[in-house]
Amino acid sequence: MSNPVTGAGNVLTPCLGICRINRDTQLCEGCFRSPAEVAEWLFYPDEKKRLIMDQLPKRRLQIQAFTQDN
Repeated sequence: MSNPVTGAGNVLTPCLGICRINRDTQLCEGCFRSPAEVAEWLFYPDEKKRLIMDQLPKRRLQIQAFTQDN
């Protein structure tokens, strides 16, 4: 797994360089962010970035469950 790189501010980006939006989930298959979150990440305040970062593990589990069911 790649190390996150720094974005603007103090919160790291979860980007792994696997920039593919899943058609079914509409989330990036690498970092589990939405296209809008990816595109606007550098403009978000750190508080919003932290909220998104806190959601990513849950999104990952949901996507894994979704892909196993289909």
